[in-house]
Amino acid sequence: MKDKDLSSDIPAEYTVWLIPLFGIVMLIGAIQKWKWVLQMQGTRPFGFLYWLGYLWGEKGYRVGMILLSIIIIICGLLLAFLM
Repeated sequence: MKDKDLSSDIPAEYTVWLIPLFGIVMLIGAIQKWKWVLQMQGTRPFGFLYWLGYLWGEKGYRVGMILLSIIIIICGLLLAFLM
């Protein structure tokens, strides 16, 4: 007998909303300065957020995370409404 996984009971219409939800959590985390959102460990030295952090410090990195979060939210909402 196969074990059911966690997402087998969730309808597909609801799983599409996980992408905008992730973007909202990241947006709130960047605004509230949550440490797990703003940690720079494991980043590439030539990445966009690394470059913003190098130029303008933590504020530049936070602005980059806010912009990235807004893009994730918009793309997730487009995906949700187009499906």
